[in-house]
Parts: sequence; C-alpha cells; structure tokens
Amino acid sequence: SKAPECVAGYGTRWGSELALAAYSSLLLHNEQSLAPQGRSNVSVKGTHTNVFGEKVPTIFVIECLRGALTADDPAHAALDLSYLRRLRSLPDLPDEQLLDELHQHTMFDFGAPVRRAETLVHAFLPMKHIAHVHADALSALTDRPDGCAVTQRVLGGQIVVMPYYRPGFALAKATVEACEALPEARAAVWMHHGILTWGDTALAAYSAAVDLITQVEEYLERQTR
Repeated sequence: SKAPECVAGYGTRWGSELALAAYSSLLLHNEQSLAPQGRSNVSVKGTHTNVFGEKVPTIFVIECLRGALTADDPAHAALDLSYLRRLRSLPDLPDEQLLDELHQHTMFDFGAPVRRAETLVHAFLPMKHIAHVHADALSALTDRPDGCAVTQRVLGGQIVVMPYYRPGFALAKATVEACEALPEARAAVWMHHGILTWGDTALAAYSAAVDLITQVEEYLERQTR
C-alpha cells in the first residue's frame, strides 16, 4: 500500500514519468534475481526547465534505489541529452575525459551520482524508458565459451547480442549501432555484463526485463532436468 503513495509524492514534485521510473528501480533492487547486489540503473527522457524558462531535452538516470523513495530526496541525475548525443560523433573519448564531460558540461545537478558507461548508452538510444540489469541467470549463459550463440538461441532473433566490451565510450557506440542495425530489437545483451530493455513506459521496460530473465531461468531449469 505504501508504493503508490511514495510514487504519488515523488510524482507531485518531479513528475509522474520520473516517479514511475524511480519506482521501477526500487522494484529491481528488491528483486535479487534481476539485480544481485543491487546493481541496476534505469533512465527516462524528458525535459528540464532552465532559468530562462526554456525546456531543455534531458535524460534522467537513476541508479538502483536502496532506500525509500521520497519527494525531498531526488533519486535521479538530470543531464543535458542534446550535449550527450553530440558526443557520439567523436572517434574516441577516454574514460577520464568522459567523466569530465559528464560532470562539467552535462549535469544539471553537479552532486548527483552517475555511471559513465551506462549513462552514454541510455542517452544514445532513442527509447523513452530504458532499464539495465544484471542477473545471475543471464550470466550463466553469457559466461560460457559459446555464450553469444546460446544467448541468441534462447532469447531469439529480436535480441541484440554483443560480445564483451570494456565499459565506456566504445561500448555505448557499439550498442547503439547494433540496435540501429536491428530496428525490431526488443533488448540488448552485453556478454559478461547484463541486459538492456526498453519501452514507452517504465512498466514496459521493467516487464521486458522480467520476461526475458524468466525465459533464461526456464531454459536453465530445463537443462538440469
């Protein structure tokens, strides 16, 4: 009964889209099969109103929520979406420089925490709501020598399955390029890392993660019979 109340309070202060995205992050944290050790992040694209009253395209990134969702304690980092997307045109962006770009040129709230690799992926992809989760069941597939092939077979042709990339700028560029090459893609899997799901709503992105991880769990269960 407390969940709708906390979402409503957060939504009154920050907007319903952001409140539901934050709540989905809280749900992910509470579901250990989706986010072991609480590792996950979600995002939603919207606008931020600056001091001139202008609405600036913005991406709100939310790290896995570990505590209560309260209106006075923002769970999100707000970043300049247009600036982030311009970074894609660069041939390379070393980690230290990427961190500088995030904190010095894109963040509307300087003190908010934000992950480097996942932030750019969330920004480069056009989907409104995106969830990124790690799951032990998925690792059981992706950590195999034939992980790419097995993962593709289990999850189907509408899933982008990518080899391992070191987290950072190259991973973000490779992910968006792979998704653009498969417009009907429902999700993207990173070998040895995790899965990205998306949708027009926070519920759609969250439900896609649940459905796909459940599909993996059922496959693994069949293999042990």
